[in-house]
Amino acid sequence: FPISATKASEDSCTESSENKVNSVAASWAFFWQMPGFVAPWLVEYFMTFNTALTVSFKWRFVLGLGCVPLLCSAAILYYEETQRKKDEDVNTTAQSSSPTASVEEPLSLTKVWHLIQQKENIHKLLGSGFTWFLFDIVAYGASLLGGYIIRNIT
Repeated sequence: FPISATKASEDSCTESSENKVNSVAASWAFFWQMPGFVAPWLVEYFMTFNTALTVSFKWRFVLGLGCVPLLCSAAILYYEETQRKKDEDVNTTAQSSSPTASVEEPLSLTKVWHLIQQKENIHKLLGSGFTWFLFDIVAYGASLLGGYIIRNIT
């Protein structure tokens, strides 16, 4: 949620708009959060029709499906970054007349791993990622297992 807000506000700024946020792009980013909120409920609802599935399987299946948007987003961001780097390299090569111009190292898994291992980035990742993970456990855990809990209480 904070990541999509930041990405929408950064990506929707253009040179011609003088760094003003494109409200349509930002609102689309927030619009698509609703299907993300509803998807676990719908998946769980349709899984209730199959009585052979255990509560443990349902929980793990829905939690595992949460990785799909993450993997898609990571792949798209990686693609965008490599395309941006290629465009910058082409522009730099075209504008540079000296053959000794330095070219920035392309984004690679080794470089990403090196950035993740830096102490300042570890704190940022833990501060954002781990708190959202805890929120997901509490929010999805209570909502997905709510029917099971109520049934056993009554």
